[in-house]
Amino acid sequence: PLSQPHPFQRVFEKEIGRVARFIDSQQDALEGQSKTLLRSADDSSTRRQYTVGRDGKMVIDTRVSTQKLADRCVALQRFLTQNRQILSDMASKVDEEFGTTCVACVRDLLPKPTINSGLVCIHSDIYNAIRKAEEKDAVGEALWQAPSSFQRSTTKYWVKDENLTQLM
Repeated sequence: PLSQPHPFQRVFEKEIGRVARFIDSQQDALEGQSKTLLRSADDSSTRRQYTVGRDGKMVIDTRVSTQKLADRCVALQRFLTQNRQILSDMASKVDEEFGTTCVACVRDLLPKPTINSGLVCIHSDIYNAIRKAEEKDAVGEALWQAPSSFQRSTTKYWVKDENLTQLM
């Protein structure tokens, strides 16, 4: 017969699930807010007629809002990383003392200690739309045009997933 899990492990699993749901809901909220901001930024960058006063303020507001969302993403990742470490340390001690499998609960139930990379891409798109909006002049034409021929030089950098959010 299978033995019943230790009472602490049942409570611990519920708490891990609660933390995981909180983190998921926060990531979903950040993604939804970021997508809304992206639509707004895209509207500013593609508008045919650019009004310096109205649209200029909108671009500034969008930049400030984007930075606030990026700061919240970094704070959420920090929260996730710290809680994952603390809960893992606690689980190790409990596993040693009671022979439970709490470490596996933390590993299996908590999200990885990184923010959704799609969210980073959305923020990149927002900043791109902001740059486009800032480049428009009073009649809606871009100030800078790419040359008809050029030689591209690209340098790529590998960023670990856990450091990706800091690039926002």
